[in-house]
Formats: sequence, C-alpha cells, structure tokens
Amino acid sequence: SHHGMLKPDAHHMAKRGGNNSQHVAKFLLENWRFHYMSEIQTTMILSIHRSFDQAHGPLSDPEKRAKEACDLVSKMAWIGITDEFNRSICLLHAMFDPFPHHPLETANVRKSHGTEFNLTEIGILLRQNTTLLDDYVYQCAKNRFEQDIERFAPHCQ
Repeated sequence: SHHGMLKPDAHHMAKRGGNNSQHVAKFLLENWRFHYMSEIQTTMILSIHRSFDQAHGPLSDPEKRAKEACDLVSKMAWIGITDEFNRSICLLHAMFDPFPHHPLETANVRKSHGTEFNLTEIGILLRQNTTLLDDYVYQCAKNRFEQDIERFAPHCQ
C-alpha cells in the first residue's frame, strides 16, 4: 500500500527535528505521495485528469468539483462512513433489509495501527492553506450519510 510510504514513524521524525504535529504536517506536505494520495479517491470517481498546474488542475474550479462530487454522491444507493462504521452497517440494514447479515459484519477486520501522533491536529494543519480534493467527496458523503440516518435509521445511534 502507498499509505505505508507516507506514515512517518517517531524515530524518523525525531531524526528530522521533532515529532510534534507541525513537523508531521510539514513532512507530509513536502512529500509528493501525499498530494497524489489526497486526491486519488476523487480522481477515480469523477472524470478529472490530474494536473500539477494549479491554474488548470482539479482544484482550479472548486465550486465545480464540489457540485460534481455532491451530484455523484446523491446517485449512490448507500453511503457508509468508515469513522461511523457501526452506524453505516445499521443504516445498510435499515435501507435494504432483508440484507444478509454476516457474523463478522461489525468486526473491524482492518484495524489501524496505533499512532503516537495527534491525527486530528495534523489534519487541521494540513488543511490550513489548502483544500484536499478528496475533502469535497467526503463532505458530500458525510452530509448524505447523516441525512440518510435521519430519514431511514434514526435508531442507528
């Protein structure tokens, strides 16, 4: 996975001058793989060609990208959010039962490894001066997810 190439470890960060959130954010922003990975979901589902030329690249018209992302998300049958895994499974069953239940459907079979970094703080720092292309799709998906929970599965809390 490419994500492993982006994961700074504490030893590596200490050698570079620190392992606080600012150092990690700087490390990621300087890494070309970060920019590639931060837009990969969006470029796969929207008809966008990658360009490192900001004037003509995917973010040259952010309002257009946000609209495209929301249009696409609105046509999906179901939206699940990884951070809301149990609620997502609950919503899936509420919308499509009789949907087959699997005994391991709520088991986290792809657990993240623990990190000693404050990922929320790093995310905020990364977005201070830029919009990540995948944020458009995620925000539309998150909004749709909450609307579907309210409409079909208010019991999924």
